[in-house]
Amino acid sequence: MEQQAAAYGMTTEMMLQMQGTTQEEYMDSISDMLKHNAEYYLILQAIAEKEGLKMDEKTAREQLGEDYDNIVKMYGTGYTHQVLLSRIVLDHLIEKAAD
Repeated sequence: MEQQAAAYGMTTEMMLQMQGTTQEEYMDSISDMLKHNAEYYLILQAIAEKEGLKMDEKTAREQLGEDYDNIVKMYGTGYTHQVLLSRIVLDHLIEKAAD
């Protein structure tokens, strides 16, 4: 939060005041968001396992093409593959719903 405020030339207190929130409320909202994201990815992972959907380097490279190495360098292999697998799962669910 301090880095975000500093990027705009503000103090943390100024940023919180502009958002109309306290640091405790801000931290609670971040905590809630992280919990929601964790649940979301765990649900998608469970669906992927149940449906036999997988993400490996070959598939990831096919999806990202020449950008694969740069994206993995920026975000890491685990996160990159997780996001790509999530897209595969969501596409799979949409296809099943359309049938």
